[in-house]
Amino acid sequence: EIVSESAPDTAETAVKLSGGKILLYCTHSAESYIPDEGKARVDGKRGLINEVARRLNTEMRKEGLNSEFINTIHDSDYLISYSNSRNTIKSFLAQNKSVAAMFDIHRDSIAGATKAETVMINGKKCAPILIIVGTNERKPHPNWKDNLAFAQALYKVSEAKYPGLIKDVRTKAGTYNQEYHKNALLLEFGYDYNTLAEAQYAATLFSDVLAEVMRQEGSLQ
Repeated sequence: EIVSESAPDTAETAVKLSGGKILLYCTHSAESYIPDEGKARVDGKRGLINEVARRLNTEMRKEGLNSEFINTIHDSDYLISYSNSRNTIKSFLAQNKSVAAMFDIHRDSIAGATKAETVMINGKKCAPILIIVGTNERKPHPNWKDNLAFAQALYKVSEAKYPGLIKDVRTKAGTYNQEYHKNALLLEFGYDYNTLAEAQYAATLFSDVLAEVMRQEGSLQ
Protein backbone atom coordinates (compact mmCIF):
# COMPACT_ATOMS: atom_id res chain seq x y z
CA GLU A 1 0.00 0.00 0.00
CA ILE A 2 1.35 3.40 -0.98
CA VAL A 3 0.22 6.16 1.34
CA SER A 4 1.21 9.72 0.52
CA GLU A 5 1.47 12.40 3.17
CA SER A 6 1.90 15.69 1.37
CA ALA A 7 0.61 17.38 4.56
CA PRO A 8 -2.33 19.79 4.45
CA ASP A 9 -1.29 23.41 4.66
CA THR A 10 -2.81 25.06 7.71
CA ALA A 11 -3.17 28.81 8.13
CA GLU A 12 0.10 28.78 10.07
CA THR A 13 2.10 26.81 7.52
CA ALA A 14 0.49 27.77 4.21
CA VAL A 15 3.23 29.09 1.95
CA LYS A 16 3.72 29.04 -1.78
CA LEU A 17 5.47 25.80 -2.69
CA SER A 18 8.00 26.09 -5.49
CA GLY A 19 10.47 23.95 -7.38
CA GLY A 20 10.27 20.27 -8.20
CA LYS A 21 8.83 17.65 -5.90
CA ILE A 22 10.96 16.22 -3.09
CA LEU A 23 10.36 12.58 -2.19
CA LEU A 24 10.74 11.37 1.39
CA TYR A 25 10.46 7.67 2.17
CA CYS A 26 11.82 5.03 4.57
CA THR A 27 13.32 1.86 3.09
CA HIS A 28 13.66 0.45 6.62
CA SER A 29 10.23 1.50 7.86
CA ALA A 30 10.48 -0.46 11.13
CA GLU A 31 13.48 1.47 12.48
CA SER A 32 12.80 3.20 15.76
CA TYR A 33 14.39 4.81 18.83
CA ILE A 34 14.90 2.72 21.95
CA PRO A 35 14.28 5.45 24.59
CA ASP A 36 10.80 6.09 23.15
CA GLU A 37 9.80 2.77 21.58
CA GLY A 38 11.55 0.38 23.97
CA LYS A 39 13.25 -1.39 21.06
CA ALA A 40 15.22 -0.55 17.94
CA ARG A 41 12.75 -2.02 15.42
CA VAL A 42 9.03 -2.78 15.27
CA ASP A 43 9.04 -5.41 12.54
CA GLY A 44 6.11 -5.24 10.14
CA LYS A 45 5.02 -1.84 11.48
CA ARG A 46 5.99 1.81 11.11
CA GLY A 47 8.72 2.67 13.60
CA LEU A 48 9.45 6.15 14.88
CA ILE A 49 11.73 6.87 11.92
CA ASN A 50 8.46 7.64 10.13
CA GLU A 51 7.84 10.45 12.61
CA VAL A 52 11.21 11.91 11.65
CA ALA A 53 10.26 11.76 7.97
CA ARG A 54 6.89 13.30 8.82
CA ARG A 55 8.62 16.17 10.65
CA LEU A 56 10.90 16.67 7.66
CA ASN A 57 7.88 16.87 5.39
CA THR A 58 6.14 19.43 7.58
CA GLU A 59 9.21 21.62 7.99
CA MET A 60 10.20 21.43 4.34
CA ARG A 61 6.76 22.62 3.32
CA LYS A 62 7.02 25.50 5.78
CA GLU A 63 10.20 26.46 3.92
CA GLY A 64 8.31 26.43 0.61
CA LEU A 65 9.75 23.11 -0.54
CA ASN A 66 7.33 20.89 -2.45
CA SER A 67 7.93 17.74 -0.40
CA GLU A 68 5.90 14.55 -0.13
CA PHE A 69 6.33 11.71 2.37
CA ILE A 70 5.28 8.28 1.12
CA ASN A 71 5.01 6.13 4.24
CA THR A 72 4.73 2.72 2.57
CA ILE A 73 6.16 -0.10 4.70
CA HIS A 74 9.07 -1.43 2.64
CA ASP A 75 10.72 -3.89 5.02
CA SER A 76 8.08 -6.45 5.92
CA ASP A 77 10.63 -8.75 4.28
CA TYR A 78 13.91 -7.09 5.23
CA LEU A 79 15.90 -8.80 2.47
CA ILE A 80 13.89 -7.09 -0.27
CA SER A 81 13.54 -3.68 1.41
CA TYR A 82 15.43 -1.86 -1.32
CA SER A 83 13.56 -3.68 -4.08
CA ASN A 84 10.32 -2.53 -2.48
CA SER A 85 11.41 1.08 -2.07
CA ARG A 86 12.65 1.01 -5.67
CA ASN A 87 9.06 0.40 -6.74
CA THR A 88 7.96 3.43 -4.71
CA ILE A 89 10.65 5.55 -6.38
CA LYS A 90 9.74 4.42 -9.89
CA SER A 91 6.06 5.12 -9.27
CA PHE A 92 6.85 8.58 -7.87
CA LEU A 93 9.07 9.47 -10.82
CA ALA A 94 6.41 8.27 -13.27
CA GLN A 95 3.78 10.47 -11.61
CA ASN A 96 5.90 13.62 -11.24
CA LYS A 97 7.58 15.28 -14.21
CA SER A 98 9.75 17.57 -12.09
CA VAL A 99 11.57 16.01 -9.12
CA ALA A 100 14.18 18.07 -7.25
CA ALA A 101 15.48 15.52 -4.76
CA MET A 102 14.84 12.17 -3.07
CA PHE A 103 15.71 11.30 0.54
CA ASP A 104 15.66 7.83 2.10
CA ILE A 105 15.25 8.41 5.84
CA HIS A 106 16.99 6.02 8.24
CA ARG A 107 18.24 5.67 11.80
CA ASP A 108 21.84 4.52 12.30
CA SER A 109 23.07 1.86 14.71
CA ILE A 110 26.45 1.03 16.23
CA ALA A 111 27.00 -2.53 17.42
CA GLY A 112 27.53 -2.67 21.17
CA ALA A 113 26.71 0.99 21.78
CA THR A 114 24.25 1.74 24.59
CA LYS A 115 24.55 5.51 24.65
CA ALA A 116 23.40 8.12 22.17
CA GLU A 117 25.62 10.58 20.38
CA THR A 118 24.28 14.13 20.43
CA VAL A 119 25.41 17.59 19.42
CA MET A 120 24.31 20.78 21.17
CA ILE A 121 22.79 23.29 18.76
CA ASN A 122 21.29 26.53 20.08
CA GLY A 123 21.21 25.03 23.57
CA LYS A 124 19.29 21.89 22.57
CA LYS A 125 20.39 18.29 22.18
CA CYS A 126 20.29 17.22 18.55
CA ALA A 127 20.82 13.86 16.87
CA PRO A 128 23.68 14.05 14.35
CA ILE A 129 22.93 13.28 10.71
CA LEU A 130 25.09 10.98 8.60
CA ILE A 131 24.74 11.25 4.82
CA ILE A 132 25.38 8.07 2.83
CA VAL A 133 26.28 8.33 -0.86
CA GLY A 134 26.32 5.15 -2.93
CA THR A 135 29.02 4.67 -5.58
CA ASN A 136 29.50 2.74 -8.81
CA GLU A 137 31.76 0.13 -7.21
CA ARG A 138 29.25 -2.72 -7.52
CA LYS A 139 27.14 -1.70 -10.50
CA PRO A 140 26.74 1.19 -12.95
CA HIS A 141 25.73 4.40 -11.18
CA PRO A 142 26.34 7.42 -13.43
CA ASN A 143 24.75 9.88 -10.97
CA TRP A 144 26.88 9.12 -7.96
CA LYS A 145 29.27 12.07 -8.24
CA ASP A 146 26.28 14.40 -8.64
CA ASN A 147 24.81 12.90 -5.49
CA LEU A 148 28.14 13.40 -3.71
CA ALA A 149 28.30 17.04 -4.80
CA PHE A 150 24.75 17.57 -3.49
CA ALA A 151 25.71 15.98 -0.16
CA GLN A 152 28.81 18.16 0.09
CA ALA A 153 26.76 21.28 -0.61
CA LEU A 154 24.39 20.33 2.22
CA TYR A 155 27.34 19.69 4.54
CA LYS A 156 28.92 23.07 3.73
CA VAL A 157 25.76 25.03 4.47
CA SER A 158 25.06 22.92 7.55
CA GLU A 159 28.51 23.61 9.01
CA ALA A 160 28.02 27.34 8.47
CA LYS A 161 24.57 27.44 10.09
CA TYR A 162 24.53 24.52 12.55
CA PRO A 163 28.04 23.13 13.16
CA GLY A 164 27.94 19.41 13.91
CA LEU A 165 24.42 18.82 12.59
CA ILE A 166 25.76 16.73 9.69
CA LYS A 167 28.55 14.68 11.20
CA ASP A 168 29.88 13.29 7.94
CA VAL A 169 29.31 12.51 4.27
CA ARG A 170 30.27 8.88 3.70
CA THR A 171 30.52 6.90 0.46
CA LYS A 172 29.60 3.22 0.32
CA ALA A 173 29.73 0.55 -2.37
CA GLY A 174 25.98 0.00 -2.78
CA THR A 175 23.78 2.29 -4.87
CA TYR A 176 20.86 2.47 -2.37
CA ASN A 177 18.50 3.32 -5.26
CA GLN A 178 20.33 6.61 -5.71
CA GLU A 179 20.95 5.83 -9.39
CA TYR A 180 17.43 7.09 -10.15
CA HIS A 181 18.16 10.76 -9.48
CA LYS A 182 21.12 13.16 -9.36
CA ASN A 183 19.98 14.54 -5.97
CA ALA A 184 19.24 11.28 -4.17
CA LEU A 185 20.68 10.65 -0.70
CA LEU A 186 20.33 8.34 2.28
CA LEU A 187 20.08 10.24 5.57
CA GLU A 188 20.73 8.61 8.96
CA PHE A 189 19.08 10.58 11.78
CA GLY A 190 20.93 9.68 14.95
CA TYR A 191 21.25 6.22 16.45
CA ASP A 192 18.93 3.72 18.08
CA TYR A 193 19.67 5.27 21.51
CA ASN A 194 18.81 8.82 20.47
CA THR A 195 15.39 10.12 21.42
CA LEU A 196 12.72 10.91 18.87
CA ALA A 197 12.83 14.56 19.98
CA GLU A 198 16.56 14.76 19.19
CA ALA A 199 16.00 13.25 15.75
CA GLN A 200 13.04 15.51 15.00
CA TYR A 201 15.06 18.56 16.00
CA ALA A 202 17.70 17.45 13.49
CA ALA A 203 14.94 17.14 10.88
CA THR A 204 13.80 20.71 11.53
CA LEU A 205 17.32 22.09 11.16
CA PHE A 206 18.04 19.97 8.08
CA SER A 207 14.96 21.38 6.37
CA ASP A 208 16.36 24.88 6.84
CA VAL A 209 19.72 23.76 5.43
CA LEU A 210 18.08 22.12 2.42
CA ALA A 211 16.03 25.23 1.65
CA GLU A 212 19.22 27.33 1.68
CA VAL A 213 20.98 24.92 -0.70
CA MET A 214 17.96 24.91 -3.02
CA ARG A 215 17.96 28.72 -3.04
CA GLN A 216 21.65 28.77 -3.89
CA GLU A 217 21.02 26.34 -6.75
CA GLY A 218 18.16 28.48 -8.00
CA SER A 219 15.57 25.73 -7.63
CA LEU A 220 13.72 27.60 -4.86
CA GLN A 221 12.87 31.22 -5.44
